Amino acid sequence: MSWPKKILKAENFFIFFIIIFIILFILQVPNDPDLGWHLRNGQYLIEHNLRVPQTDLYSYTMTDFPVIMHEWLTDLIMYFLYSHFGFISLIIFFVIITFLAFFIVARTFKANLSYQLLGCLLGIIASLPVISIRAQMITLLGLALVIYIIYQYKNQINPRLIYCLPLIFLLWANLHGGFFVGILFIGLFIFIELIKVFLKNKIKDNPINFQILSPAAFKKLFIILALCLIATLLNPYFIRIYYEVFTTVFDDYAKNFIMEWAPLTIHNQIGQHYIIYSALIFILILFNLLFYKFKNFDFTYLMIAVSFFLISISSMRHLPFFVLITIPYWVILVRRLTGDNLQTILKQKWLILLLLIGVIIYANQKLTIFYKIADDPQKIAEIFGYPYQAIQFLKDHPQGERMFNEYNWGGYLIWQYPEKKVFIDGRMASWRLKRAGQTQIILKDFVTLKNANKGWEELLNSYQIDNVIVYNDAPLAWELKNSGWLPVYQDQLAIIYKKP
Repeated sequence: MSWPKKILKAENFFIFFIIIFIILFILQVPNDPDLGWHLRNGQYLIEHNLRVPQTDLYSYTMTDFPVIMHEWLTDLIMYFLYSHFGFISLIIFFVIITFLAFFIVARTFKANLSYQLLGCLLGIIASLPVISIRAQMITLLGLALVIYIIYQYKNQINPRLIYCLPLIFLLWANLHGGFFVGILFIGLFIFIELIKVFLKNKIKDNPINFQILSPAAFKKLFIILALCLIATLLNPYFIRIYYEVFTTVFDDYAKNFIMEWAPLTIHNQIGQHYIIYSALIFILILFNLLFYKFKNFDFTYLMIAVSFFLISISSMRHLPFFVLITIPYWVILVRRLTGDNLQTILKQKWLILLLLIGVIIYANQKLTIFYKIADDPQKIAEIFGYPYQAIQFLKDHPQGERMFNEYNWGGYLIWQYPEKKVFIDGRMASWRLKRAGQTQIILKDFVTLKNANKGWEELLNSYQIDNVIVYNDAPLAWELKNSGWLPVYQDQLAIIYKKP
């Protein structure tokens, strides 16, 4: 077959359109409330010759907190791209990062590219609630690389790739604090493989696939894991990086307040979306076990999936980890359930026509919105609920030195109103300091003030706050009005009060 005919094959059109759909799904307008302080961090690093700060830069409430800028390298990249090429470069960068994460993990097991792209597409659809222009996407790529390399090693397809893991963790530990999920994956993999060795020696003629690693393979894995742990220490904060990881992950108070850190629940759309996905993948795995018999399924994969499912339900932020883990199973299941039927379907011209129509309609909808707001901070602020107009007022009419602000607006204020330090922002959810024999929990103080809980007036005075910017309907706004504070600005979103 000549090369023009190969290119014009129906399957190639299917692959092309699926890739376009994937990119359109990933394509997001910058809406992360933490984007502002990421950009300010990058700016600070450039202005200070890449020297990371040792205490907080942006708040007046915790100026002496020993800050850990665990995403310093990502912040540097983000600021460089934004300052030279605008929002569009950030969007393209994270589209590439996110696409690579899902595509690499979809290629874990050998299969036709069509099956792999379908698995990739399913994973991205399941992860849409958390896909964004945010540093967490770096961790998805890191985990995808670890999954791919470990399974390549296990199946002896390309075992030498395992020597790349320490270098990956060296970069990862300087790009994002989520590197620990990669360490967890390797440790879990080793643990499950050791259990299989134990069970194989105890259970004879069992119906389960207990294909095990050799002692030499285990030895190499332990050495690699040790090197990966050492590599994570090669960061500006050395072992303190783990303090940031553990305080964030195990902060029960933050989980009660911040939605993405909260446990999975069926009472919101994200939880419902995820439960449907999880139920479907486990039903299909069970069907696969019953139909193809236990001997044809390695339980290492299943036990890792179950383990990460339990991790993911502990916090909605961990949802995409489980999705990544299960994407290779989608590839296997789709291939086994459809067999040659999928290839036959892909050759149908009506399917290609439907995909073409779908791409045109969806691309028109997505890109129309995208081009209107992608590089316009004001429109982004208006759509995603940031106080753009209120900040313009504050720039023209400064209201004092100590401002109380909404948690979700902290990063935006750091970016758009650097003249004043903030009360709180997205970095500070788990920050604690001991002062005068008491532990200051800044998030707890924020909740007390915003909700005007018992003792709010004393707390407001203790922080010497002289102006407040909050949502119009915040309980604090009503209490300040009744307490004689002066409303100096108000729009449909925000209200600003000045101390009388």
